[in-house]
Amino acid sequence: MSDENLDVINRNIINGLSSLGDQIRHVGEQTEYVSRQIESVSAEQETTRARIDGLYAEFQEFVLSDQREKQRQFAQTRIIEVRQELEKKFGHYDTVRRHATGILQAKDAGIVRKTTIETASEELMLDCPRYWLAPGLVALSSWISGKEELAKKALDAGLRVNSMKMSLFFALVTRRAGRGDACGRWLVHYFHLQSPTELDREVVVMLDSMVNGVFGGAALRQCSEVVDLWLEDLQDDPGFVDRQRTRWSAALELKTPKFEDGLYPTLREYSPTWPQLESSLAGARRNPVIHDFFDSLFTGELAIPRSLEVHVDDLLTKLVTDYDTEELPLKGEELRLRLIVEESGDTSRADHRFAVEGEALHEKTDFAAMLTNAAMHPELSGSSRGTQRFAVARSRDWILEGFHDLTAQSRARVPHEVDITAGSWSGKSTDGTNEAVLVASLNDHYADRITQAVEAVKITMQTLLGVGAAGLIGAWAFVSSLSSGGGISYFGLLLMAGAGGFYWYKHNDLENVRRRTREELEAECERALAILRAALAELVDYRREFTRNDNQAASVTVLLNALDSQQMVLRRPEQSRTILN
Repeated sequence: MSDENLDVINRNIINGLSSLGDQIRHVGEQTEYVSRQIESVSAEQETTRARIDGLYAEFQEFVLSDQREKQRQFAQTRIIEVRQELEKKFGHYDTVRRHATGILQAKDAGIVRKTTIETASEELMLDCPRYWLAPGLVALSSWISGKEELAKKALDAGLRVNSMKMSLFFALVTRRAGRGDACGRWLVHYFHLQSPTELDREVVVMLDSMVNGVFGGAALRQCSEVVDLWLEDLQDDPGFVDRQRTRWSAALELKTPKFEDGLYPTLREYSPTWPQLESSLAGARRNPVIHDFFDSLFTGELAIPRSLEVHVDDLLTKLVTDYDTEELPLKGEELRLRLIVEESGDTSRADHRFAVEGEALHEKTDFAAMLTNAAMHPELSGSSRGTQRFAVARSRDWILEGFHDLTAQSRARVPHEVDITAGSWSGKSTDGTNEAVLVASLNDHYADRITQAVEAVKITMQTLLGVGAAGLIGAWAFVSSLSSGGGISYFGLLLMAGAGGFYWYKHNDLENVRRRTREELEAECERALAILRAALAELVDYRREFTRNDNQAASVTVLLNALDSQQMVLRRPEQSRTILN
């Protein structure tokens, strides 16, 4: 081969290598651009994933909120329907009820003729023959008119419909008329119809009468003695006390206040222990609520009407306007629907409340349960404030046991150590006083992570294998072209140069990747430190709030221990309290 041909070959090689160098630099630039694009896409993927997770959580919350709102709207609509059904089926009872005290007051005033009263009562009997009060009013009007035979017939008819309410009705009527002996006989008849394990709901009216001083003398002693006997009979049951503790625990648990949405936000989000923290703090926050409830119940004088007649009229109104047995199912449904509305459509919580409050609407109940209902749900049981006080004082020991059970449960749920998760670090704290130790632990954790992550940034085995394979293929193509005499294989040279250039670029870019890795982890460490410090600060506040509210349990115990049921019974309003013997 001549020197001229060699010069041509050399120039071609030099030009090819120069062009190859330009192409390698271009490939490097493109590779760097692609790398940046990959990092950008990765970041966008993380952002997108976070947004999707957030949207999913929002969607789940929307679905739950929508379901509750529909339940609330349905309950509101259904309440109207239930009330319309009550009006349609039992609205005529109201007409009879309005005449009950009206007849007595008309007699007092002397402005209505006896014949008019008789006629009105007989017309009500024709309209509502199966309602116990209708024959009762006929008996009352006949008694006022002196028609004893008709009065006895009407009494017999009323007693056959509802002997208990009729007995109590005429015990109050005769007491209003000042006939103590007759009142006592009616009470004896009423008590003989009762069983302490299956009392009718109107017993609360008898209690109201006793507690507020309507029954005096022998009638008062009879009432108090029967109450004592009822409780003695109930306490003979081995499981009675345990049932009362459970009943009062359930009743007091409904006093648990709801939490604010923004309460301890860092612990709520970053502590796996938060459910236990929330539950135990809810129990502690219940203590001052219970204390205030009982304290306000026994604060102030009772508003007792000076006139015995007015007071008895109020009790008679309560007796006759109380729900009758056939009305209870609809009243129970109305109560449950109202609770759903109050709980904003949360049916599970509404059902939990209904299981406790709905007991006041049972047709029959034991005396101890009636005391609980009278004390905690006066609007449903129909008890007066005086009866509330008596019921609480009478149930004092059971209330204390149930309250102590609740207090013990809330204290048992308090975690000794609280888990905190910040970034990839997790630790524990008892009361937030070990902040320095936890901060050092978090810093050490991230220092180790940074070291490991930086050391892990190296050319991967996959890259080395790929570069090696490309180089070998290029070398093989180049050598093969020379051996065959077919000229230089620029493809082989380009492949070898590309493999070398890619390796050179990846090697030089390692420091940039290490820097970015270090910066990202350092930023994550700072965020984790902020979370840790915020969580510890909230934990300090949490422990203080729990202790402050938990200490209120002692105040509840002192308040209840000071109560005496015997001092809750009044004689006449102008007289002082009397202790029953």
